[in-house]
Amino acid sequence: MSAIGIQVTGLPWAKAPSRAKTELRSGGHVVPAISDGWQEWSKHVLKELERLNDVMLNLQKEVSQARIDIATLQIRAGMWGAASGAIISMGAILVGMLLKWGGK
Repeated sequence: MSAIGIQVTGLPWAKAPSRAKTELRSGGHVVPAISDGWQEWSKHVLKELERLNDVMLNLQKEVSQARIDIATLQIRAGMWGAASGAIISMGAILVGMLLKWGGK
């Protein structure tokens, strides 16, 4: 039974702390099994939280950079679209002027 009265079974850390030499795999990381109870696991949990925090910070930086890159590409696409539209408009005006003056 746990501290709140719930039976915990099937969990590696819920077993008796007599298996101090064994190791458990948690998310691809090898961590020592319980020998002193929560003390060892609290260290592992803290390290894992710090690792996940670092991963999250790196992901936030990458997402921010991706947003900047997307905004840059949108601006470039808009500029190319405006330039292309201007060229096509100028061509249409010139053709219209040539047809108007050439027809006289």
